[in-house]
Amino acid sequence: AGIGYYFKTQLCIFEGNLDSEGYQRIIAKYLPPDTAPDCPTGKEDDWIFIHDNDPKHKAKLTLKWLEQEAPYFMKDFPPYSPEFNLIEDIWSQMNTAIEHYNINTIPKLKRHLKKAWSEVSWEQIRKSVDSMPTRFQECIKAKGARFGY
Repeated sequence: AGIGYYFKTQLCIFEGNLDSEGYQRIIAKYLPPDTAPDCPTGKEDDWIFIHDNDPKHKAKLTLKWLEQEAPYFMKDFPPYSPEFNLIEDIWSQMNTAIEHYNINTIPKLKRHLKKAWSEVSWEQIRKSVDSMPTRFQECIKAKGARFGY
């Protein structure tokens, strides 16, 4: 899944281990993202792809594909930086949305995740995006140490 101020991908749910080829198939299928109904004219293609430095994200073929299909992507995002990863906010909200259900099968989990993703509002997404300047300031104050945003 991916988000941005005016952008949201479809949710991809897969089972098993993900390798770089599987990751490439996923991003090829789900990019470009869908746009918000209020996306200003001319901004529909104004998105930047960001992912962390997971080995499958940094595979040569993945980077080559991204250079062709998503030329505006951040190549050196910190490998483990949940404070700067907006999707972590959304995962937390989705977890809260489904945690009260008695989910005891994979099909139930998938169904509830898809529903929770479809209900993620633009307001929730934009709140996360708008929080980034504060997060950067907190990181500076913490001199780069974890600050628990």
